[in-house]
Amino acid sequence: MTARNRTAPSWLDDEARRRWLRLERSGAARGRDPETVAAYCFTVSLWDRTRALVDRLPAGERTTWTDREGQPRRHPALALEAVLAAELLELERALGLAPTGREALTPSRVLILDEGP
Repeated sequence: MTARNRTAPSWLDDEARRRWLRLERSGAARGRDPETVAAYCFTVSLWDRTRALVDRLPAGERTTWTDREGQPRRHPALALEAVLAAELLELERALGLAPTGREALTPSRVLILDEGP
């Protein structure tokens, strides 16, 4: 990121801004697309809030809830959590934060055989 892009976007919530600053300070955001960094920070914050919601649900309601017709349904927070987890994996790869992403960013080693004179 260039110096003018080092400020977190104003639309990020407090937790996402803290994540942005940690990435910036660690150097993990250096040279990365600012929009992808912002998307990652936003998604992490949303995933954290979703996890907190799921954790607050009574034990019997963590997987299902009963709709107005009395039918059991998968809790929407669980579906959102799964979607966000998949998005986080993709964003981590794009930013080189996941092991698979780091492998993609690491130059491959080339073996040069010395055939001698």
